[in-house]
Amino acid sequence: MTYTTPKNRLHSKPRGQSQQVQDLQIWRLHQKIVEKIAQDPSLCAQVQQCLEQRLAAGQVRHGEYLYWSCLLLEVHRHQQFSEGVLSLEPRICKYRRRTPFVGILTEQERQQILYGE
Repeated sequence: MTYTTPKNRLHSKPRGQSQQVQDLQIWRLHQKIVEKIAQDPSLCAQVQQCLEQRLAAGQVRHGEYLYWSCLLLEVHRHQQFSEGVLSLEPRICKYRRRTPFVGILTEQERQQILYGE
């Protein structure tokens, strides 16, 4: 893997392509997260707690906080919740990269999704 500095930037993988691969992996993880939350909506409480902690620590911007918080209120409207979490809008892809849905998937579930184990 090449460390990107101004001198060796040309030798690194094009950012757009690697970002697309990452976004696809993150999207697949969130697909499973949506399934788990559909089975157990009480998991939203831990997501909201994560959002509150990040907001208090200045780790999340207000717009992102509002987006996720409002979306969590739609958890019982599965279609809207799913579409909101899995949206392919660039802004939502960016939000998913800093997901508040930490701890929803087990390590085994993550490995299975990412590596097919």
